[in-house]
Amino acid sequence: FKVFEQFVPDTLIRALELDSLSSSHPIEVEVQNPADINQIFDTISYCKGGSILRMLYHWIGTDSFKSGLNAYLNKFQYSNAKTEDLWVELEKASGGLPVTDVMTNWTRQLGFPVIKVSSRQDGDHRIISLSQSKHSTVTTKNSNDTSLQTIWKVPISILSKNWDEIQVVLDDEKMGAVVDILETPSDWFKLNSGFTGFYRVNYSDHDLDNLITALKN
Repeated sequence: FKVFEQFVPDTLIRALELDSLSSSHPIEVEVQNPADINQIFDTISYCKGGSILRMLYHWIGTDSFKSGLNAYLNKFQYSNAKTEDLWVELEKASGGLPVTDVMTNWTRQLGFPVIKVSSRQDGDHRIISLSQSKHSTVTTKNSNDTSLQTIWKVPISILSKNWDEIQVVLDDEKMGAVVDILETPSDWFKLNSGFTGFYRVNYSDHDLDNLITALKN
C-alpha cells in the first residue's frame, strides 16, 4: 500500500547509510564459488539495487520503463540473461538515452556522490553549476585512496519555482546547466525532487536560503 511513499525512509535511506561505509560493496561482484552467493545478496544488493532502479524509472519515464521491461521479459522468457540485456532493452525503449553506460557505472562501483550546487543569475537565465565528489563518512581522507576520484554518471532532476522540471546527466566531475524560467536571483530551484536519485545534495548558502524561504512561505 503506497509503496513508493514508504520507499525513501525504509529502503533508500538505509541503502545510503550502508553504502557510505568503507565495508560496502558494488551491486555486481564476481562470484568465485557458490558459497559467495549468500554473502553477496545482502541489504546493499537489495536496497541499493531497488534504489537505482527507482532512479532509472524516474529518469526514462514510466512508459519507457514498462515497455523496456516487457520487451526484456518476452525476449528472455525461455533463456538466460545478463544484467546488460536488461539495460539494452530499456535503452531501446527510452529512445536512445545512455541507459547501459549510466547503470553499469552504478552497479559496478561502490558508494555514491554528493552533488555540490551553486548558481548565478545572467539576465533572465539562472546558470547552475554542478560538481560531484564521493560521499564519505571518514573525516580524514587518505590522498592515496583512488576511490575518492570515482566519477558517477548521475541522472539529475532540477525542479524550478514554476514547477518545470529539467533532466540532465552529470557524467563528469563538473558541468553547468541553464534554467531559463528563473528570472530573479531569489527564485528557488531544487535538485532531486521526490528523492528519486541516489545521491546527496550540497547547496550553496544562497540557493539553500532561497529554498528555506520558499518552504516558510
